Amino acid sequence: MSYSINRSPNFSHHRRNIAAADNMVVNAPKTHGAVMEGYSQALIHVLPGALTSLSVQIYVWCEVAGKFVVTNGATTKAGMGAGIPYAFNFTARGQTMFVALTGTVSDACNIWIAGATVEADYIV
Repeated sequence: MSYSINRSPNFSHHRRNIAAADNMVVNAPKTHGAVMEGYSQALIHVLPGALTSLSVQIYVWCEVAGKFVVTNGATTKAGMGAGIPYAFNFTARGQTMFVALTGTVSDACNIWIAGATVEADYIV
């Protein structure tokens, strides 16, 4: 029997039924990102379709540039195998972020995000 833990994460569907790799993320509008205001961590669940081993890269919004910018290589996650979902954390520090698909996508994939580690006194 499963149960809920007090203050458990509330996941939102960040990207739905994605059928192709992302190659122009920097041109995406800020409204396509996940706003992590009030959270220091993002919990990311990657759900590839049955035929896809899904790899992802995280981008964050840069107000100065007015576009999403790639984070360092530590935020690139390789797929675990065709149809195998996986999860990881990203230090979001309140930023607006975008999880992009890399590589080949053979069927519809989904990405879910939740905020974690609510903090009252961090600097964005």
